[in-house]
Amino acid sequence: MNLRALSINWNIPWLWIPLAAGVVAVVFLMRGAPLWQWFGAAVAGSLMVPSHVYGYDLAILLVPILASASEAQSKFTRLLAFAAALPFAYEATLLPPPWSAIPALLLLCLFVAIGSDGFRGTARLAPHPIH
Repeated sequence: MNLRALSINWNIPWLWIPLAAGVVAVVFLMRGAPLWQWFGAAVAGSLMVPSHVYGYDLAILLVPILASASEAQSKFTRLLAFAAALPFAYEATLLPPPWSAIPALLLLCLFVAIGSDGFRGTARLAPHPIH
């Protein structure tokens, strides 16, 4: 359930390296975003970059998912947060490739949605810069 899983399922073994670099860059660029967005991007990014992530590791996403569902003004971000809260999406890892990449793709899409909201500044709350 990480970027390496995407590259393995799509038979592009080196793909996870530039994607991981992009994830780290986005997390650092979002430092001025509201705290809930920065935290959500940091947690999702920390799950996508390592080479081994298991289903129970995704429990740490509960707070960012709830924050995204309640604080994001983008309907797409709220929809992705709702989809990430459903257990059915994570059971796709039991399917054969390329379908087993659905949880990793969902996590990547949620990360991108939170990040794009952070860059656009569509939060309801005032930004809290992290120093």
